[in-house]
Amino acid sequence: MLVKDYGGEIDWNIGAFCGHDEMMFDIDKACKMVCEKNGIKYVFGSISTVLQGGRIPPQKNLPVSEVLSRADKYNELGIGVRLTFSSPFVTRGDLVDETSNIMLRHLDHNNQNGLINRNGVIVMSDLLADYIRYMYPNLELISSQVKPSVEVGLGNDSAEYYNRLLDRFDIVVVNPFKIHDEQFIKNLHDHDRVEFIVNHRCLPNCPMAGRHYQLNTKLGQAIVNGDDITELQNQLAIVYNYCGSSRNSNPLLGTSMNEDEIKILVSQGFKHFKIEGRENNIISFVRDLGD
Repeated sequence: MLVKDYGGEIDWNIGAFCGHDEMMFDIDKACKMVCEKNGIKYVFGSISTVLQGGRIPPQKNLPVSEVLSRADKYNELGIGVRLTFSSPFVTRGDLVDETSNIMLRHLDHNNQNGLINRNGVIVMSDLLADYIRYMYPNLELISSQVKPSVEVGLGNDSAEYYNRLLDRFDIVVVNPFKIHDEQFIKNLHDHDRVEFIVNHRCLPNCPMAGRHYQLNTKLGQAIVNGDDITELQNQLAIVYNYCGSSRNSNPLLGTSMNEDEIKILVSQGFKHFKIEGRENNIISFVRDLGD
């Protein structure tokens, strides 16, 4: 997938940071031997902090020093690192979290000093976005794919909504099911700053998406804090039951893109594409990169 000719340049963003790093270093080397035009431009991920959102990081307890070392290695290879600080529950007190700021400061420093200019942060919270823009102005700000699912609900996310996000963020991740809406694509501004997930297997416009993400974030924080997780697991079971029953009725539902769909988007000026998988096992991860 990474080295195919899609008719134009692609900036691939891979879910590997603090998950599949050694594998990614090997894959990047192989990609550069075959094709210099595309290849890997970004990786995303994090260890557990109060700002981390969504799924529990696969290597949540890595020492910060190791995180910074891996980030430096990616940067030396010309690959940007995007931290997944996409919690929807950020408070003012969370902004001064020491671990989070050490990572932010380090990536900002690498951008500022010319090692790379691609480091950034994936966020959902406007409070956090404003803080990062002020404190770490050299970092790219990326609007998380979950922002619309929490703020307006998938299916209600209009082109106007995303255009407002484009006024605030450097890169905006858009609901991948929208690629089938020709008028939406036409009304969307700044195609070169929009990112689509190519292997998103959630139900299209799932009404549970926002709730699912919020519960996953709370679960991750509860595990880190050593809190009781029984009630959160019960609430997540409701989401999983909905997902399972929906998929049993419609087993092929999903928003994974094929090669022709990516080519059409590239011809329309889109170049940012994202591959999920940092929480998957290595077999599933490599399978998605090789599709």
